[in-house]
Amino acid sequence: MKYTKEQLNVAKNILLSLISGDRKIYDTHLGICFNAARHPINKYDTWSGDCLVSMYHVIDELSVGWEHHSGLETYPIPYIAGNKWEGKNLELRIDLMKYIVSKIDILLGEMV
Repeated sequence: MKYTKEQLNVAKNILLSLISGDRKIYDTHLGICFNAARHPINKYDTWSGDCLVSMYHVIDELSVGWEHHSGLETYPIPYIAGNKWEGKNLELRIDLMKYIVSKIDILLGEMV
């Protein structure tokens, strides 16, 4: 999928926000995609479903190649029981988000 610079920058900023210790998690039972899609900087409209960038697509596509990838396109994090935003689950999410941010940086660099 082709993304604009604006979309990539928004996706990157959302992921950096979720990586930070000040992350705003909207549902601790759901993963990166759900929480990233609803991030305020994505201009998410809960009524229409419109948003600037589909975080589901970004994560599906850019997670390919991550060393811990589950092998499932739509759910790259290996399953571990428990809260998705604590312990090993959180470590894996942060690692994946950092990996995707690095891929976004590469894509942005290619756009210059």
